[in-house]
Amino acid sequence: MALVFAMAVAAATPQPLTLAVSVAPTHTASLVPVTISLTVTNRTRTPITLEFPSPDLFEVQILDKGGQVLFDSRTGHNPIDVHRKMIFAVGRTNIATYDWSGLTDDHHALAAPAQYTVHVEMASSSATLTADVGLALDAPQTIDSVMSAAKPALATIAGTPEREGPVTYLRDDTGRVAISVPLGIRPQGTFVARGIMQTVLNQRKFLIERFAPASDNLDPEATTIPRAMPLPNQTTLPHSR
Repeated sequence: MALVFAMAVAAATPQPLTLAVSVAPTHTASLVPVTISLTVTNRTRTPITLEFPSPDLFEVQILDKGGQVLFDSRTGHNPIDVHRKMIFAVGRTNIATYDWSGLTDDHHALAAPAQYTVHVEMASSSATLTADVGLALDAPQTIDSVMSAAKPALATIAGTPEREGPVTYLRDDTGRVAISVPLGIRPQGTFVARGIMQTVLNQRKFLIERFAPASDNLDPEATTIPRAMPLPNQTTLPHSR
């Protein structure tokens, strides 16, 4: 019984350092940048020093409901092999504010509507602090609802691009709208765009602030394969005399 009691007391003992993460906003539309703020609280009566294997004190990951990592702040750069020590005073210490673009590692928009997890980790040589916060994304608005809105407002839409002369359109099941940028050289597949309806040179257009291929658009700018062109029919020219 004494052993059971000791284990219960140990389990109730609070951790000396705890990581808290706040996300703003926690419920939003696709392509909206998200701000992630980190705070560490020292619950003891003395400062605590941690040593980290690189100058990067933390890493941020975005996980889908199955736990797959869709974004990792470490992607694209190698950590510097320089150890860093940080002293955590008694009480709360604000670590950093991290601005995440809302895109995956391969610069695609996240699927929406869906629930995601913002996972933050601070891994030192002696302790690893972690925190998880939920993030909800709403489905894109329909093109018809954006075009028929009484007052223009920032909105996220999704559709496939179409081009007529110099104008590029984005089409979904409810209609199509002229957009302000061509979405790349040879855009194909579904794209997600965020912007606002405006009248430009007597034409209503969706002025795009940000855009990205949809999560399932694996080949958004395909390059056509060159094919051999048939030779023209040869004609025999008369010889000069």
